[in-house]
Amino acid sequence: MRPLSAIGPRTMGAWAKRKAVVHLCEAHGVSQRRACDLLQIDRSTVRYLSRRGDDAELRPSRQIASQSPAGQGMPSNACLVNGDDLVAAASM
Repeated sequence: MRPLSAIGPRTMGAWAKRKAVVHLCEAHGVSQRRACDLLQIDRSTVRYLSRRGDDAELRPSRQIASQSPAGQGMPSNACLVNGDDLVAAASM
């Protein structure tokens, strides 16, 4: 196999890099270290596990805040998290 630099420059996201390493390991019986070396990917990229919590409950309030008129300013995050009205947050 040729390394990616021999094929040409490519931009791959972290998810695609992990998927490529897993494919090489499973389909060709190559070790993770060798697959990362062939693809010129840091092994830490493949082994990384996000520890960030899910913020699904905060997304709607962030969307509302981003759609508010520019002249009104950004309401405080505490008001958005508590579910207070945007009008009340702007008067603080």
